[in-house]
Formats: sequence, C-alpha cells, structure tokens
Amino acid sequence: MNQNTAGAVLMLVLAAAGIAWNEPFAVMMVAATCALAFVCEELCDLELNEVGETAAKTLAVASWLTTAVAFFSLLF
Repeated sequence: MNQNTAGAVLMLVLAAAGIAWNEPFAVMMVAATCALAFVCEELCDLELNEVGETAAKTLAVASWLTTAVAFFSLLF
C-alpha cells in the first residue's frame, strides 16, 4: 500500500465507515487487507521463482477479496 495511494485511501474510507457504523468485522477485514498487501509488496521486491510469484499473486487476489468482503459487510 506504500506505492498505491488510491488503495490506501479506499482502506481508510472502509475502516472509517466500519468504525462509524459499529461494524468490527469490516475493520478486521480492512486490517487483513493491509497486512496481505504489505506481505505481497515485500514478496514482489524479492527475486522469486515460479512458486514465489504464484504465492505473491495469490496474496494480491486475497487482499482484494478481503476488500470486497469488508465492503459487503458494510452493506448487509
């Protein structure tokens, strides 16, 4: 998230909405998204083999899925 300002702002908005609407699950999903994105960025900085690249892509997809879960938990 260090290099992705729009993603960081999206996480900030989702976390603020989760706190304002008393939805701790949404806040936890935002925290998980940030953690996954951080680990993914750190993995992308390393010289990885095929398995490592697949793991990094999987973490990136998982971070977007947790973002979607946080968003939908605020809706329902």
